[in-house]
Amino acid sequence: MKPLLQLLRLPAGFSAFSNIIAAHVLVTGAHVQWGVLLVTILASVCLYFSGMVLNDCFDYAEDARERPNRPLPSGRVPLRIAWWLGAGLMCAGLIMSATLGMRSLLVAVVLAALIVAYDCKKLPQFPASLTMGACRYANWCLGLSVVPFSLTTLVLPLPLFLYVTGLTLLSDAETGQASKRLLYQALACIAASMVALLVISIWQTANVLSLMWVLIVCGYVVQVLQPVLHDFSKDNVQQAVGRLVMGVMLLDALLLAVFGHFVWAVCIVFALLLGKWIGRWLYVS
Repeated sequence: MKPLLQLLRLPAGFSAFSNIIAAHVLVTGAHVQWGVLLVTILASVCLYFSGMVLNDCFDYAEDARERPNRPLPSGRVPLRIAWWLGAGLMCAGLIMSATLGMRSLLVAVVLAALIVAYDCKKLPQFPASLTMGACRYANWCLGLSVVPFSLTTLVLPLPLFLYVTGLTLLSDAETGQASKRLLYQALACIAASMVALLVISIWQTANVLSLMWVLIVCGYVVQVLQPVLHDFSKDNVQQAVGRLVMGVMLLDALLLAVFGHFVWAVCIVFALLLGKWIGRWLYVS
């Protein structure tokens, strides 16, 4: 069971459903449609896990050389089973999205296409990172799709798009592509995401409490990146990426807090702590 959970990146899956919860709560004004929320979460998690599995399937040859202890190259999970699992999860996510309506299905189709575009490794480094950021943006839009989109709601996931783009650039250093240029690009994207969060906070409330939440998240990101800035090694990068992946949930909690949904923000933080606890046994990057 553990190899399968490692293949799925179970702890990172918490960030997928936190996106959906945050988007749904914000767009409905906390008047939660529980049935819709549950189905949307299941659809999102299926699509997210399909991306994790298919990514390892496409990376099989590289992992066999550089990370032979992972579930697929080690033989603990057969490659053929992994292909079927990834495809099955993606189909399940699309089917569940279809039950929510055409708007949700279209978003899910775009998300699935972005997942495949990233996983197949045909894109150059920076466009690939943008594609991964777009995956996170689309996942948020899946949560927003319970109501018609507006310019205001479509702005909300921009910090997540920038943050995940930078995170993906940084994660490329795990595979031996470390360079200062790569680090600076990643830092620029992550810094831009923090600025976007600050702008949204000021635009929405412009109060001291919201600014404090933004500063806390910024402090967390800086603290995570410090070892990488001191020593840009693969080990430090892998640890930072794992923590930053879970940090996506902090951004969800921050957006909820900025809009006054403090109880939901606390729920996301508790889910983050649970994910980090599970991550002690299962890697997330």
